[in-house]
Amino acid sequence: MPKPEALIAITRSLRSTLFGPESEERLAARFAVRGGDQDTNLTSDELADRIGGCAALITGWGTPEITPAVLAAAGDLRIIAHSAGSVRRLIPKAALERGIAVTHAAPMIAEAVAEFTVFGMLLGLRWPHRQNAWMHEGRPWSECRATGGNLLEAQRVGLIGCGYVAQRVIRKLQGFGMPIAVYDPYLPDERAAALNVTRVSLEELFSTCRVIANHAPTTPETDGMVTAKHFKLLQDGGVFINNARARAVNQDDMIAELATGRIRAVLDVFNPEPLLPDSPLRGMDNVFLTPHMAGLSDDTRLRQGAAMVAELERFLADEALHFPITVETYDRMA
Repeated sequence: MPKPEALIAITRSLRSTLFGPESEERLAARFAVRGGDQDTNLTSDELADRIGGCAALITGWGTPEITPAVLAAAGDLRIIAHSAGSVRRLIPKAALERGIAVTHAAPMIAEAVAEFTVFGMLLGLRWPHRQNAWMHEGRPWSECRATGGNLLEAQRVGLIGCGYVAQRVIRKLQGFGMPIAVYDPYLPDERAAALNVTRVSLEELFSTCRVIANHAPTTPETDGMVTAKHFKLLQDGGVFINNARARAVNQDDMIAELATGRIRAVLDVFNPEPLLPDSPLRGMDNVFLTPHMAGLSDDTRLRQGAAMVAELERFLADEALHFPITVETYDRMA
């Protein structure tokens, strides 16, 4: 029996960071692999030209949109393995409705984002980079030690959304022992109880939690849902962390509250991206900025590729996928 064909629709350089030698060997053992050898991203037209005869499609950052023309050309396509996280920009619901299996590597990325979120909480409460800068400047020892910050375990933490990342944040926070509140309309009571978190409204979250992290996906329901009224509820010295999606937050409202200096923010995502050179966020000493890299680490990328190879192996063996996307879950995902 000839091997089924698999098309890799990412660049050569990205492929090398996602798929280590072992993953490449496992992939080649089960598929006749093509693609993934070009230096630039494909266009949707090029993807349509190349996808014919392929049973599997491996996508990732830079893969073009799977348009109706791509789907029409993909008559043999049985599974899409997305080596990144967000799928709605790329994969239409029509693919699922046609019976094509879809899986993604968001749970692998979630581990990195969750670690970075906990780092952001600790950073936001202690603000040690300020003392680091003062020490390098040669300020007096007593001046550098003037402020000590607050303990994470002494705070009530609030999470917006309770998906892949937030559930991993909850697990990592268990050792601290603080109470955790969650705003997520889709979180069942029994799941909240199992996670040992309290379901609250968005308003209660902001008014009762000193540390808040956004983990909501971008959907029509979440677009711009965090506004000025919420930021004004956050207590003085509060910390807002966003490592998820910028569109869930009204950025102008957030900037206006940050400009007062009474709260802090640790921000990894922005609208638009890259962050504009003249953004008011630049230069604010109560804001810590990173360039949308919370989910990036060398370990994470290799795990993403390995996870998708394992999913393809399960699919060929008629085993259940570990990270499937379904018609029912599609609308709640980024």
